[in-house]
Amino acid sequence: MIDSSTRSLARTALVPDAYAPGIAGRESLLDHALQGDAQVGEHGEVRGNDVRLVVDNAQLRPALLDDIRGARSVINLQEFIWTSDGLGEEVAEALKAKAREGVQVNVQLDGTGSSSFPFGLHPVLSTAAYKAHVAGLRAAGVHVQENWRYGGKVAAGASPSWDHRKIFTVDGRIGYVGGMNLSLDYEQWHDTMARIEGPAVAQLDAEFLGRWRDIGGTVSGRQARALVNSEIGPRQAGMAAARIISNSPGAKRDLSDSYLRDIRGAKRRLWVTSPSVASPELVRALRAAAARGVDVRVVTTSFASRDGDPVTRTISGTFIDELVEAGVQVYEHPRTLHAKLLLADDDATVSSFNLNDRSKSKDMEAGVRVRGASFTREIERLFDKAFVDAAPVSAERGRSVVRQAARGVRELFGLSF
Repeated sequence: MIDSSTRSLARTALVPDAYAPGIAGRESLLDHALQGDAQVGEHGEVRGNDVRLVVDNAQLRPALLDDIRGARSVINLQEFIWTSDGLGEEVAEALKAKAREGVQVNVQLDGTGSSSFPFGLHPVLSTAAYKAHVAGLRAAGVHVQENWRYGGKVAAGASPSWDHRKIFTVDGRIGYVGGMNLSLDYEQWHDTMARIEGPAVAQLDAEFLGRWRDIGGTVSGRQARALVNSEIGPRQAGMAAARIISNSPGAKRDLSDSYLRDIRGAKRRLWVTSPSVASPELVRALRAAAARGVDVRVVTTSFASRDGDPVTRTISGTFIDELVEAGVQVYEHPRTLHAKLLLADDDATVSSFNLNDRSKSKDMEAGVRVRGASFTREIERLFDKAFVDAAPVSAERGRSVVRQAARGVRELFGLSF
């Protein structure tokens, strides 16, 4: 049920301003978020955003901590894997400090991801370290809601699932979305986020609030005001057009559909990074793009990577020969690659989305699709470096005995990840 007092609190804070269009649209966005994630729906493209690429922990650490320390009203943070070490500990301490200052801090933590297998299978199995992490946040005044694939509580009509999204917002003005976890184990990995200022941040807040409601969170007046007023502060923050795209099992697969539309509609180039390449539908779409003359390049992780388990990496690697045979240029990155990027002609997507069936239809995912010359150049430069650093996969290597044997096992048993 929608809390009328919450909606009222948001509306009384509205400031009449001829340069802040779309207030009614953001009120509608809030109304849908208050009904849960399934009601948020697909977002339209909005102009006037400043979108910057954040590469690796070295760039995320100073940017995110500065933004958190500058918060004045409300912080929303949603994370898949967050442990109390490295940047994870620094972010936790910064959030606790802001909560003590009176800033409202709201955290969605995926217990399944943060407790690791097998301890993340159910709340009762979660580790002492995870429990201490959550308890420490709550003791400092941080509002925490936990998402569990098994044993967790979700609202009627919501799907229990892994919440693989990484969404951070500050005061409705600044947002982050992408693939980066908050954990020491991930700090040497190659990964990316997008930092956003402008009206698209309201869409990120709506994504956060929808699931927040599903797993028992109460939407406060501060959260509502941050969403509804998000465009008033920055007005025109930049020149980029952007829209937030997401997947929610049983409700929408806008992110999957966006990927497929971009792959099928590209005319000139398709450059992709993904640690996992294991979706037959997406592989077929990439092969078809190469067949029609598009410059298709995929940067993925190597078997020596630390991302995921060896079985999953082996199955993912069995699709490589199909891509190479079709004329796709495939590169194996020397670092553990966790970045999820798509550059389709000049339109770029940064997300938590892997090219596998888990991301395509089973997990909750989020990203941002951007049209903007400056952001495109940032993405291009990162890909150009990857093409130099990574090792191209030859046709002979793609048809190696190990890959072909693993492919036979995958096809025989219909394995899918």
